[in-house]
Amino acid sequence: MTTKYKTFFRLFLAFAILYSFAFMALAYVVDPLQFYRKAWYPPLFSEEERYQNPGLAKNYEYDTIIVGSSMTQNFVPSYVERKLGGNVLKLSIEGSTSREQRLIAETALRTGKVKRVIWGLDYFALRGDSEAVRSDQGPFPFHLYDDNLVNDILYLFNFSVVRQAAEVVYDRMAGEESETLETLNNWDEAADYGAERTYENYLTARGLESGMAESEVPLETVRKSFERNVLALIESYPDVQWVLYYPPYSILRHYVWYELNPERFDNQLSMKEWMFEKLSVFPNVSIHDFQSDESITFNLDNYKDISHHSQAINEYIIDGLAAGAHIVTKDNVHEYTERLRRQVAELDPYRLDPNRVIVVVRGQELAMDPKPVMTEDAVIMAPARGTLDKAGVGLNWDAASGQMTLKNGNVTVLLTAGRDTAGVNGERVMLDAAPRIAAGRLLIPLAAVAEILGFETEWDEGERTFTIR
Repeated sequence: MTTKYKTFFRLFLAFAILYSFAFMALAYVVDPLQFYRKAWYPPLFSEEERYQNPGLAKNYEYDTIIVGSSMTQNFVPSYVERKLGGNVLKLSIEGSTSREQRLIAETALRTGKVKRVIWGLDYFALRGDSEAVRSDQGPFPFHLYDDNLVNDILYLFNFSVVRQAAEVVYDRMAGEESETLETLNNWDEAADYGAERTYENYLTARGLESGMAESEVPLETVRKSFERNVLALIESYPDVQWVLYYPPYSILRHYVWYELNPERFDNQLSMKEWMFEKLSVFPNVSIHDFQSDESITFNLDNYKDISHHSQAINEYIIDGLAAGAHIVTKDNVHEYTERLRRQVAELDPYRLDPNRVIVVVRGQELAMDPKPVMTEDAVIMAPARGTLDKAGVGLNWDAASGQMTLKNGNVTVLLTAGRDTAGVNGERVMLDAAPRIAAGRLLIPLAAVAEILGFETEWDEGERTFTIR
């Protein structure tokens, strides 16, 4: 019996070793992440940028790299090459910290191929410990970023890697087309842009930001992250051209911070002036600030949320870099931050709401609360008090019955909350919508009631303005 068990154990061990070598051999030969070599077959690129990018950086030909968060994913390498020259490789990492961006930039820089780095300096990436990496999507693959051959076992003997190798083999046999580096991780076509969607995201972001303000990262921590992961890297490569830019979030992104997390708003403005001071001593560094460019940031159609803009804006940025636009100097660095501060401080977010309604009475734009809204049936609902009384209408509200009496000249109108008819000099008249109570105020179908009372009205769709004359 003992001999049989020993024989079985030896066979099992031999089989396990053989299987392990075969497992690793498949990973090595197919090399799905192109960790050892550029693919000798039409590759199947992984969308896991933290895993895919190191192989691209080590084995592809380029002289320019793009580094940053999702704000840089919509750069198209061929467009950048056409405008700035060079051979471009995009190494963006969605949701990346500044350390992760440094690690991939360092991996490329060690090859000696890099002549230029285009880096989107995103404040989100700098917020946090200088050694922080994202672990919510699985452990960060440090073994792919170093030159330690022993660590390769973590790549070769990895079920996920072998699974990707098998997918490569299967897709090639099935004749599947490969994605190219031109469009890899570019989300432009999949995004739903528009002012309405962006404004809705603004309302959601306001609800989230209050909680974040309670644990805002101190400015000193942000500075350490910059020094460790950006400044130190620039100092180490004095022969490389560094083109840094601040991504143009929508103005509503800044307004949320200004209103609900003023410490972060002030910190990010302070950081821009402080970073310029640190970087201005390097002749091989340029900084471009697009964040106060109203032609971008006030047009919510450019965005899918209050932070992320379209590929068209990425192209606008490249055009600006090529033209030397928005470049920060010692003479204008403070002007850039103060311009943004002023834009935010003077902003009325409601003016950017695509469903806003501006009410003008006797040539005066009215401020009211609650704000007027337009229903899906294109009916303007606005508070009676604060609109019609400004036009000289007499109002009398009976809270007990939910009724309001309006009088203008010889016309008397009786409105009842929840009823889509009105009493007009004793006769029943249909309304466009039933009056309703919101925030303690009676909202009425403004156009219909104003016309019943004898006023001329006009709606300007372009300006979203309703005028009562």
